[in-house]
Amino acid sequence: MLLAVLRARGGQPLAIDPSVVPWAYHALALAAGSLVLFGPRLILLIAAAGSWIWVLIYIVGGSDPKYSFIADEFLLFAALPVLGALSAGFTLVEERDAAAPERDEAVDRGQLWQLRMCTLVALVFAGLHKLNVDFMAPQTSCATLLGRRLAEHWSLPAVPLPPLGVVLAEGLAPVLLIFYPRLGALWLVVLAAGLGHVGPYAFNALLVALAVGFLPTAPGEAWARRARRWWPALLVALLAVGAASTRLYQGPDAWWPYLVFEATLVLVAWLVLIYPGAGGRSSGWRPALPARPWLPGRFAHRSLCGYAVLFMTLHGLSPYLGLKFRFSFAMLSNLRADDDRWNSLVVPRVVHLRATDPLVHVLGAYDLAGESIKARARDRDALRPGTYGPQEFRRRYEEAVRRGQPLRLQVRYLGVERGFGDLRFAPDLRAFVAGLPRMPLFQGALSGSRPQACVH
Repeated sequence: MLLAVLRARGGQPLAIDPSVVPWAYHALALAAGSLVLFGPRLILLIAAAGSWIWVLIYIVGGSDPKYSFIADEFLLFAALPVLGALSAGFTLVEERDAAAPERDEAVDRGQLWQLRMCTLVALVFAGLHKLNVDFMAPQTSCATLLGRRLAEHWSLPAVPLPPLGVVLAEGLAPVLLIFYPRLGALWLVVLAAGLGHVGPYAFNALLVALAVGFLPTAPGEAWARRARRWWPALLVALLAVGAASTRLYQGPDAWWPYLVFEATLVLVAWLVLIYPGAGGRSSGWRPALPARPWLPGRFAHRSLCGYAVLFMTLHGLSPYLGLKFRFSFAMLSNLRADDDRWNSLVVPRVVHLRATDPLVHVLGAYDLAGESIKARARDRDALRPGTYGPQEFRRRYEEAVRRGQPLRLQVRYLGVERGFGDLRFAPDLRAFVAGLPRMPLFQGALSGSRPQACVH
């Protein structure tokens, strides 16, 4: 959570002025800092849940242009404390007559189930969404872009990442976490190390921390004995990784948040390696089925588990259903599921619930003589042929009006095609733009019917 705050604050990571950094992020930092200082407390988990909900409302509301980007990983950050707090509350009510040790064990078991479920859903859908023709094509794949960015930012050799290899590596992670949890946790550390070093370090730090939750419960004293014995190895690893990191980093942003991320990777890997085994033995490499019953608790908590799975699954499927795109773990996937392009290799178009998508399709942009206008490739404000979310189309229209650009448009919206005259003087186009709804949970600008380049 602290890394998420640092990432959001950008060039002013330590600012405390609410006119610079919104109060929602101050609340998030306070909840995260309290968890670090005082350890796990139910009241702090509730505070973390409340602060994340506040952040989501602030971002989706779109009142602050500096804090309006809706990252898919925010859903996981918010869902974990919310479901963890609800799980504890349901269990405490159901186990109110049990002895304190049994009640605490039931709370732990229920919360671990929620953490594991959310992790698996995020990993499964992140892999599923990448099974599309544009991610698999090296020319457009986000794997190619991220591999190049990793080499540039960290002075590494430019080794191309094969898109199919990326999908297989991500798909292997949930399988290993279920059946070989110790190996799966280390595998997730490796995956997170690659993606986290090109920007989303907060999300990847969260994933590797969650990997520890898949290890079967081990006696606390056995953990402590091994930690006391092997802490010098942790210290040496931290120093070695930090020294290598500071020499290799060539990126545009501050380096020290990456150091915190790397310390998280090293700590998790160390915890997994010194794991004493569920019975106090140094096992844990053998395959094992999850313990039954697979839904912990009594009726109320099991019902919560079912609704939680449904909630997370609907979010993951939402791009294909036409409900929304953001908060569905489709980041960096090249996925398209709209009228102009449906590129999924595994999910058919027939599952789409809408008659048409809610996006604005610019079919043509012409000058007053009827010739197609070619905007500069790096002009992020140009109104060119493509597919736009309503709010992005409005923004580009207003920019074209501000520039005084003579421009005629041919667009399709909600299945209806229409043409507009010179946008500087077209009242029908002005009325059309004014009537567009805010739909921030859909993408901003896409490539129309052409292959989709990598966008977050």
